[in-house]
Amino acid sequence: VDIQRKLGADLIVQLDECTPYHVDKEYTKRSMEMSMRWGDRSLAEWKRGDNGRQKMYGIIQGGVYEDLRKASCDW
Repeated sequence: VDIQRKLGADLIVQLDECTPYHVDKEYTKRSMEMSMRWGDRSLAEWKRGDNGRQKMYGIIQGGVYEDLRKASCDW
């Protein structure tokens, strides 16, 4: 977040793990949960230095699994 802020990005993106298409559901779930924790931390850091000139958005995770994508949205 700090690097994106210093680069002057208009939209700041949380850190996440982009899983390959073929991974199983359990791996995808663990990856989603890790990415959501990173999202929480990223948002807290962004809020700490928010000056109103940049925006942050989260990433929806869950791969090909609709229930995981829904859980990611509800996080």
